Amino acid sequence: MLPKTLAHIYLRILNRGNFYYETHLTYWGLKKLVSEFEVIDYTVKAVKDPVRFSALDVIEPGSAKQKISLIMLRLAYWLCPTYIWLLKKAG
Repeated sequence: MLPKTLAHIYLRILNRGNFYYETHLTYWGLKKLVSEFEVIDYTVKAVKDPVRFSALDVIEPGSAKQKISLIMLRLAYWLCPTYIWLLKKAG
């Protein structure tokens, strides 16, 4: 979520390397990337029902983390660090 220049500095301060090589796309960049597909979004469903989606290693049902995540997804879905999308060829 940091600009690349700040990410480089962050890594150097923590002695974890000199350069941050990854380039992450924003929500809108991802939407553009998959614009040729129908997007079936399971992100919120997986957070609501981690048992069904085998996500117990990430989120526990009824936990504060689950409740906060659901609120944040409602308020600022575009800030979500991970999306669970199924892509289907259009047409």
